[in-house]
Amino acid sequence: MTELADLLPGVKNVHVAVAETPAGIVFLKRVEAGSADKSYGIEVARLAGLPRSVIQRAREVLQKHERNEHKLSEKALAGIGQWRAPARAAANVHGD
Repeated sequence: MTELADLLPGVKNVHVAVAETPAGIVFLKRVEAGSADKSYGIEVARLAGLPRSVIQRAREVLQKHERNEHKLSEKALAGIGQWRAPARAAANVHGD
């Protein structure tokens, strides 16, 4: 998803600043430019009180995703390139 900012002019990456402590993470309530260095969605779910079994399953899915992340990113970028190509061709037809 973060690569979309490089491909689409209206998309910007922002993230909420986080401090990692020995006791866990603390969301600093500050929005900063750029993408986060990692995903904190599972931590948000834990803080929201989702059951431990759901959190554990989410961690397993995340680990599997991280192993395959490169392959998924390549497929996503290829799909975006195919989506954008007709728009470029249409712009050229109209002299844009």
